[in-house]
Amino acid sequence: MDKQSCEIRWTENALSDYNRIIVYLIENWSEKVVTNFNVIVHNKLNILADNSLMGIASEKIDGVRSILLTEHNRLYYRTRNNVIELLNILDTRQNPTKNPY
Repeated sequence: MDKQSCEIRWTENALSDYNRIIVYLIENWSEKVVTNFNVIVHNKLNILADNSLMGIASEKIDGVRSILLTEHNRLYYRTRNNVIELLNILDTRQNPTKNPY
């Protein structure tokens, strides 16, 4: 029996975080950095779609998990009914007490 991949859905918050990062990279880094970030995100989401439990479980909110996208960006998500809902992308350098997850 083949394992079915989960569908990936972006919340408004996660999409806003992603777009904010892209704008920052465009304004402050090279096109190559922007392209590399997009490739990393795409590849990690493909892996996540097949392995929804691969992330670290949140200590604060049941059902929320996270994966490291890059050294400075952590993606928070939850899985429901074969759908992975992307919640937020948070900067790993922020004050940990401000992290709701």
